[in-house]
Amino acid sequence: MDRAEKMREAFGEFERVYGLVAQAAARVVRTVELPGWMEFEDVVQEGLRMACEAVGRWDPGRGRFTTYLYSRFGLYLRKVVWRGLPGWVEVVGWEEGEEGEEV
Repeated sequence: MDRAEKMREAFGEFERVYGLVAQAAARVVRTVELPGWMEFEDVVQEGLRMACEAVGRWDPGRGRFTTYLYSRFGLYLRKVVWRGLPGWVEVVGWEEGEEGEEV
């Protein structure tokens, strides 16, 4: 399965993916003090970007994409917010526990 096919399958139920991302973003906004320039929509946008990048590591044979995202997504989204969003690629190795790299 190529990346485009995986992307179509992962986001086939976009409402479920968006709901998961928005829920994680809401938890982040409630538990982390956002910088003055950052809003809820910024956190959701970063979460969707992270979800798109995670498609490459997702194995469709092991379960739904939302199940794959759910286990650690909130933690990594929170780390991105702590670091200030712009310029950080956190998703690289997010499952393996590797740190993000400044772009």
